[in-house]
Amino acid sequence: MKVCRQCGGAIPPERGGAAKTCTAECAATRRLERKRKRERERYANDPEYRERTRERNRKRARERRANDPEYRERQRERDRERRAKGSKYAERRRERERGRYANDPEYRERQKKRARERYANNPEYRERQRERDRERRANDPEYAERRRVRARERYANDPEYRERILERERERYANNPEYRARIRERQRKRDRGRYANDPEYRERQLEYQRKLRADPEHRERMRARERERYANDPQYRERKKKQARERKRKLARERQRAESGRPGSERAV
Repeated sequence: MKVCRQCGGAIPPERGGAAKTCTAECAATRRLERKRKRERERYANDPEYRERTRERNRKRARERRANDPEYRERQRERDRERRAKGSKYAERRRERERGRYANDPEYRERQKKRARERYANNPEYRERQRERDRERRANDPEYAERRRVRARERYANDPEYRERILERERERYANNPEYRARIRERQRKRDRGRYANDPEYRERQLEYQRKLRADPEHRERMRARERERYANDPQYRERKKKQARERKRKLARERQRAESGRPGSERAV
C-alpha cells in the first residue's frame, strides 16, 4: 500500500499507480508547498528577484492599507507593538524611515504635513513634542543653533510665518506681565550697552530726544502719561516720591554749602 507524501494517509487504488497523494486537495497542497519552497530558494539566492518581490509586496500592502480600514488598523497595532519592544525591527524601521525621509521628497513632504496636522489637532502630542524640543535644546548646542538659524531664515523669507510670530508675541506681551517685564529689561540693557559703545547711535538718540523735547504736543503727551502712571502704579509712585525726596535733600545740602561759604557768614569765620 502506497502512502500519501503530504498527509501520510493511504492512497486509494482509484488514484492510480503513479499517484503520490491520497486526494486532489493533498496534491494541490503539495504543489503549493513545493512552489513556495522554490520561491524561497530563489528569493534567497537571486538579488534581482528578491528586490522585485519586495517591491511587489510593498505596493500590494500600500494598496491594501489604502483601501481596507480593518487591515490598516491591524497593521498599525502590530507595528506599534513591535516598536514598543525595542527590538531590531524598531531600529531597522527607524533607519529605513530616516533614509527614505532624506532621499524621497514626496515622502518627506507627506510626513511633514502629517506631523503638522497632528501637532495642530492633538494637544498631548503637541506637548510631548515641545517637551522633547526643550530638552534637546538644553542638552544639544548644535541642535539649538540649527533651530535658531532655521527660525531666522524662515522669519526673513516667510511673511505668513513672520506675521504669526509677531501676532503671538504681541498677544504674549499684552497678557503676560512677567514676559513683558523681561522683554523691557532686555531691551533697556541692549540700549544702554549700545548707547555706551556706539557714538553714532548715541548722537542719533540725543538728537531725537532734543526734537521730542522741542515739541509741545509730545511734552503734553508725556506729562499726561506720567500723571496716569503716577495715579495707577503704586511702585512707580513710590519711586517718584523717593526721587523727589532725594532731590530736595540734595538741593538743601547745596544751599547749605553755598550759605556757609559766603563772606561774613559765621561758619566762614
